[in-house]
Amino acid sequence: AESAVVSTSATASGRSPRMTSAIAPSRSAPPFQMLYARIRTAAMITSASNPRLKLVRRLSSSRRQRERLGLFACEGEDLVEAALDAGLVPAEALVDAERPALLERLPAAEPVAPSLLADVSALGHPPRVIAVFRREELPRGVRDATLALWRVGDPGNVGTLLRAADAFEAGLALSPGCADPTAPKALRASAGA
Repeated sequence: AESAVVSTSATASGRSPRMTSAIAPSRSAPPFQMLYARIRTAAMITSASNPRLKLVRRLSSSRRQRERLGLFACEGEDLVEAALDAGLVPAEALVDAERPALLERLPAAEPVAPSLLADVSALGHPPRVIAVFRREELPRGVRDATLALWRVGDPGNVGTLLRAADAFEAGLALSPGCADPTAPKALRASAGA
């Protein structure tokens, strides 16, 4: 249930009070409704020059930027949820202001105008959520078996081979010249790993 909060404020010049209204969730609302109400009332990102949107654009389009900044972007509910399940903590999270996703897991997510979120996305359809994660937090270690890739230049192939290696509980070793496993195409291809 929602309740309207109405406040009045008189101006210093003595003009008549001004009425302002905001929608706030009642204290008895379920947590998801409270999060959704927070997203609806939070300041929405409406400028294409917003630094967070610029960051996602840079990370999606440039391996050099991903390596230099030590960050990568996941687009879509499935990839973001898989990263969260793996224990990664988002450095940034952006959600579609009209169709927010994963609010219960991303309480600090910032709402973005849907058209802007679609513009920064590499997906064929507008994502409902984009999150930025730190590369250093990706799982690393040695496994009994390892799949070594030599100069596999296509990110989709690297992602597919990563998914296959994980299915066999094998590690993955990349030679110089291999595509970036945190590239958007590689991440989509590795979904499920």
